[in-house]
Amino acid sequence: MSIYRIRMGSRPRVENPRGNRATAAEVAALAGVSQSAVSRTFRDGSVSKPYRKRILAAAEQLGYRPNAIAQALLSRRTHILAVLMNALTNHYYPEVLPALTREAAARGLRIMLLGIDDATTVSAAVEYSLAYQVDAVIALVDLPSDDAERLAHERVPIVLYNRSSADYKATSVGCDHYAAGRTLATHVMRAGHRHVALIGGPAESVLAAERAAGFAEMLARNQDAPRLSRIAGDFGYASGRAAARTVLAMPSPPTAVVAVNDLMAIGAIDGASDHGLRVPHDVAVAGFDGIAAGNWAPYRITTMRQPLQALAAAAVDAALALIRKPDAPAERRIFACDLHVDHSTGQDRGGSACDVR
Repeated sequence: MSIYRIRMGSRPRVENPRGNRATAAEVAALAGVSQSAVSRTFRDGSVSKPYRKRILAAAEQLGYRPNAIAQALLSRRTHILAVLMNALTNHYYPEVLPALTREAAARGLRIMLLGIDDATTVSAAVEYSLAYQVDAVIALVDLPSDDAERLAHERVPIVLYNRSSADYKATSVGCDHYAAGRTLATHVMRAGHRHVALIGGPAESVLAAERAAGFAEMLARNQDAPRLSRIAGDFGYASGRAAARTVLAMPSPPTAVVAVNDLMAIGAIDGASDHGLRVPHDVAVAGFDGIAAGNWAPYRITTMRQPLQALAAAAVDAALALIRKPDAPAERRIFACDLHVDHSTGQDRGGSACDVR
């Protein structure tokens, strides 16, 4: 039994001479309530206001903090969302993490980040998620069907972020990347470019393929379609720079270079500089995503911005809905991107409103 000494004053403090952590039973004894009332106060608040006030005052005096592990055992919920993310290849995704964290915190949830180095580490991250008994998984990487089945078997909901799967049904949240490609192509054609280079992404990236397909299809629909030169990239800065140096060395180089993400577009601007070319005076450059680095003074990229906060909110809401109703049918929420026009294509700043479909 702990011995309490209450010092007189406006906010008395109780000392525990053994240095032990205060327990719910001790809070209940000091507040003159049942231990279950203490548990309900910190679990769901289902106690009367007078009881709540007494319990919180006693908890403050004792320095009591509820045991999250014990609460998880009782409720069978950890209030943790696992986020599977590869931070090394796409600078957009590290900007997603703070948005997901804010949206989760606003709903009483916490984020556990699991970094993915390559496809071989996805299974290990899934196993880690199961070991920590997370409430749901938000995947910003491609999730193989075997891993999706393991999560489904353990009744752990999955939300796919900016991707989908043809192998299994899962709720997904993302942008209409095909439409974004079409919108950017329209902007480039309206600027009068007759030869355009398109820097693609990794062969396995559906997102990159959709953006490139939408862009190319919109160019092809024009009766007087500009010439399109394609070159491969890997989403990284160096590949964008190298690709730009290659296409701008052509006998008849393009007057516009479009990359399927902003990081490669930044590389393309520096690749143009390597040739002594000025952006946008000698060549225009555009990208996709709307990363913060694209706003830096040397670049100021025209880009198709993803509605980051709206996507994060939708992903967390989808996870929470599946936690509450695990058997709910899979759904897909698709958002439109916002065309942000800036210095790299030679036009004034502008944009169009983002909507959700």
